[in-house]
Amino acid sequence: MELTERTLGNNMDIDAVAKAKWNTKKLVTDYQKPSDVVGQGKIALEPQRIRLFKAVFSSEVGQS
Repeated sequence: MELTERTLGNNMDIDAVAKAKWNTKKLVTDYQKPSDVVGQGKIALEPQRIRLFKAVFSSEVGQS
């Protein structure tokens, strides 16, 4: 079995994203991270807590 972490859009491996050079500017904002438990049974997840993996299973079985 092979596991590979992917981007949330499932279009790139995380390793490829880490190697890419992004031209971005630091944005100054008053944004506050959501708390895990908002209340009334609702849960807020921060973007980095949501992860996607690609699993590849091999049908090869070792025989003695």
